[in-house]
Amino acid sequence: MDNLFEFELAKGANILVNELALIQKNERVIITADTLCDSGVINAVAGAAHTAGAKVAVMWYPVPRGVGKDADQDISYQAIGEAIGASDVWLEFGYNWILYSTAQEIALERNPKLRHLNAVGLNREMFVRLIVKSNPKLQAEFQQKLEVLTDEQTLVVMSGHPLGLFHSHKQAPRVVITNGLMVGEGDNPETWAKATAMGCSSYGQMTAGGWMYIGPQGIVHGTFNTILNAGRKFLGIAVDGNLAGHLFVTSGLGGMSGAQPKAIEIAGGVGIIAEVDASRIETRHSQGWVSLVTETPKEAFDVASKYMEKKEAISIAFHGNIVDLLEYAVVNHINIELLSDQTSCHVPYDGGYCPQGLTFEQRTEMLNHDHEKFCELVDQSLTKHFHLIRILVERGAYFFDYGNAFMKAVFDAGNKDIAKNGKDTTEGFIFPSYVEDILGPELFDYGYGPFRWCCLSGKHEDLIKTDHAAMEIIDPNRRFQDRDNWVWIRDAEKNKLVVGTQCRILYQDALGRRDIALRFNEMVRNGDIGPVMLGRDHHDTGGTDSPYRETSNIYDGSNFTADMATQCYAGNAARGMSLIALHNGGGTGIGKAINGGFGLVLDGSELTDQIINEAIPWDTMVGVSRRNWARNEHSMETVAEYNRRFSGMDTITMPYIADDKLIDKVFDKYCLK
Repeated sequence: MDNLFEFELAKGANILVNELALIQKNERVIITADTLCDSGVINAVAGAAHTAGAKVAVMWYPVPRGVGKDADQDISYQAIGEAIGASDVWLEFGYNWILYSTAQEIALERNPKLRHLNAVGLNREMFVRLIVKSNPKLQAEFQQKLEVLTDEQTLVVMSGHPLGLFHSHKQAPRVVITNGLMVGEGDNPETWAKATAMGCSSYGQMTAGGWMYIGPQGIVHGTFNTILNAGRKFLGIAVDGNLAGHLFVTSGLGGMSGAQPKAIEIAGGVGIIAEVDASRIETRHSQGWVSLVTETPKEAFDVASKYMEKKEAISIAFHGNIVDLLEYAVVNHINIELLSDQTSCHVPYDGGYCPQGLTFEQRTEMLNHDHEKFCELVDQSLTKHFHLIRILVERGAYFFDYGNAFMKAVFDAGNKDIAKNGKDTTEGFIFPSYVEDILGPELFDYGYGPFRWCCLSGKHEDLIKTDHAAMEIIDPNRRFQDRDNWVWIRDAEKNKLVVGTQCRILYQDALGRRDIALRFNEMVRNGDIGPVMLGRDHHDTGGTDSPYRETSNIYDGSNFTADMATQCYAGNAARGMSLIALHNGGGTGIGKAINGGFGLVLDGSELTDQIINEAIPWDTMVGVSRRNWARNEHSMETVAEYNRRFSGMDTITMPYIADDKLIDKVFDKYCLK
């Protein structure tokens, strides 16, 4: 059948029109779409609305370079706004949405009762997964419970199911969420998939599962920190320098991996990012996160060479397979300094990894019609990918796994030689993960991690005020990490990192987070800004147990345990966080991580000051404490300082350090006889 998902699309369009948008006969419906949209989805929805008796119009426009107000420069916002305002229902599908744009303001002035449904960026595969396979009635029930939730009740959510509202107290969490948690014997992708198919489980996708997804801004900051510190550690860049004149090669321009080109430019370097999906490239290019698009490896490396020579920053998208790009580099002896990968290797056999030799369209076709062959090609491509990386590393490249389970996928493809012991993954892999070598020792061990906040007023001016307040808290002369974070928040507005919600991410340590939170709550109390929601990425010092990522630089044998994430979750509940969440999976896959997060609403009250003082340091120091017990040097230093500062209040247990020479002497004397 030529028309992919034709039957499912029709069903999904009917659900959207009749059950979600509640479109009635004779209502005026306008559908807006940019030129990146899937026309199959648009036509199906328009047809369903027409069948329902509505008066339908579809408005197409060129994909704008930004979203919200940043889209104004590329659209006829007056005409679009007038057309939307003349409608009863607005269905928005554009990849770069015009929600919050001037067009929306014009529309709402004309029709304050306008109903709006935002379904941006959905291709037909996503549309079927999110609309056809979802449960609208359950979603409606979910929303109803949130509407009636009081400050003496707690909403319990189990894998997307609103279990109910339960009486609690004012300092208890308002929402408690778990996703995808499985009993040990069933904690594997196969059993979980069965449970999900029966509506009994859902994927624990980190901050999205914890209701605080803010787009790719978080991973931009994390990638910025990672590649900048990789340059310092392995290329000899000074602590106050950047990546000017240096090359970073990687892959992936999706929802998270799409942050890579923006990060490399902020860090001052040159980046080549391979991507097989042309629509992903166009999205990043149109929003200004990719500077140049190339179609051949030669073109990509030639441009990179020129910019390295000039020591100017640029991000270059290569439309093609990462294996082709690396093969060209090996054959032509091109020097790659920093090398990584961000394909979706936590789900390589479900389309997350495109085998060499297939276009993106061929990959999608084979995935749906010959899955066994597809899996075979994935294994072959992963093996070749691995061998090319080994050659480049032997020639001087520094390769790091960027937390996408790439090395585990290579191992699962039959390459036992990627394991340190050559037989299983218990001792790790021959290449480091970015946490092992970079983020772990340089950031997590001190407590630095992705603190974040959202201005609930929706006002951009409130976000700018919080940026300035946070910058005043940071001492850029204390450590180079503080200087990096100070520069990040100083330049945040210039780098245009906001996507939709007025949110910010900023790496901070335990007491930095506390002090910033207290300042924000004071600003709310004084009426300087509206309420603020605090949180963090679950990819943090203490919120996540994941041996292939967050806890990969813990070497005392506890990296496969999940006590820390669970204790963090429970401790946040006890200390009064507004929302707590605990998930299975995250970015590494079911059975490979337990991750937790929190949300705290700053309302300006003194009670919230108390919660900040008790909960915010705990949320970070539980991770530093565990890393300290694993004898991580910088964590031990941080804990020793913390114990001195909070003597009489907190006492964190420190490890006894054995004398290695004495142990060797005793072993030689008594055990080798």
